[in-house]
Amino acid sequence: MKNVETNTDVFIQTENIRKILNRVRSTISQNGWLAIAGEVGSGKTTICEHLQSNWLQHSEKYTVVFDKGWIAAAGTSAAGNVMKKLIRAIDPDAKSPGDLSLRANVLKTKLFQAARANRKVVLLIDEAQDLTPQTLRELKKIHETTGMGFQNLFSIIMVMKESHRTDSILESRELGWRISRVYTAPLTSHEIIEFAVNRYGVQFADKNVATYFTRKATASPLWVCRMANQLQELHGDKKITRQDIEYVMNHYARE
Repeated sequence: MKNVETNTDVFIQTENIRKILNRVRSTISQNGWLAIAGEVGSGKTTICEHLQSNWLQHSEKYTVVFDKGWIAAAGTSAAGNVMKKLIRAIDPDAKSPGDLSLRANVLKTKLFQAARANRKVVLLIDEAQDLTPQTLRELKKIHETTGMGFQNLFSIIMVMKESHRTDSILESRELGWRISRVYTAPLTSHEIIEFAVNRYGVQFADKNVATYFTRKATASPLWVCRMANQLQELHGDKKITRQDIEYVMNHYARE
């Protein structure tokens, strides 16, 4: 069995993930604002890492600023911090004035330069559920930068835990129509097996064992990862039997 902790080079594109990636591409093409929301363990971080890796491989086309929600929301001026990071990402030699109005003008100039060079500027925020309503309002003001025939000059992609709080914020009158949303979905039985075998290297003794695994599964990538870790500790590279799965499930139940 492959090392579960390091075997992250295999990216499984489920039907839901393909839908999410298509929405991301569409959002960036329009310099829009998208929230990717989902439950804990549903693969949000993996999607975020895949986006970063893909954009890095095409650095001639994309300028990306990555931030964590709690970092973006910190300090007295989230808008000022984000503008500074965007300016620096587009032009590392550019200076960011202390005055926020002047900084906004510099950012607009740099965004114009990126647009003329056919470069897409993306602000990617992981753990965006930690953003405060005030921070989101400040991001809205920055995102409203217009010119050169564009309603907006950069994209915002937020990856966040789904909750009633975030839903209510994103559905507010001020932000609701600006931010589109897409949600992660539970894995299908086929996708559970695909994750277990292709991403985490689990080897089932036969198809019946694989089917039993899907019946016992919680349909999330995190559950499959944890089960693969436990099965690896139990049997290493040996093929997994139904009894192995039952043992691990019972072990979890006792913890």
